[in-house]
Amino acid sequence: MEQKTTLWIIMGIAIILLVATIVVLTNLPFGGEGTESAEQTGQYTLDETYDNVVNGMRLILKYDSQNNAFIGTVQNTLNTIIPDVRVEVHQSNGIELGPTPRSPLAPGETRSIRLDAIGTNFDKWTAHPESGQEAEHGSEGEETTNEEIETYESSSESSESHTEDSESSEAHTEEEGN
Repeated sequence: MEQKTTLWIIMGIAIILLVATIVVLTNLPFGGEGTESAEQTGQYTLDETYDNVVNGMRLILKYDSQNNAFIGTVQNTLNTIIPDVRVEVHQSNGIELGPTPRSPLAPGETRSIRLDAIGTNFDKWTAHPESGQEAEHGSEGEETTNEEIETYESSSESSESHTEDSESSEAHTEEEGN
């Protein structure tokens, strides 16, 4: 009986290691839909820059005192599309900024972020990127489906093909997406 128990424990550990290896090798974030980074416990002063990768999203954000806004970028560091990417900032005065509008982030894509600060009576802040269906904030937004992701991938491929065609034709100068 003891040998069977030991065998089951060894098999369980082997399965856990196999799953962890697959996740690391495929560069997939843990959590799937509704992933939200743990709220950062570290607070940043007004002259510090947030630069962290969470679930494949690299967020670089800094407070700009002249514009009274948090300005930066979020980048997909994965080899897959991250659905419904958005960013939030929490000011030390208890005010939460954002989230930014949700939208998918293609592999390697970088998006500009700007969240206007509310008031100036704060001296610390923290931020975090989120992806997937909102879990904590109770948004009435819809979940991104696999079909929508496939449609996005197809439109991205069409857009790349269209860009190549338009570069070869000087007469066609349409700019997409902006």
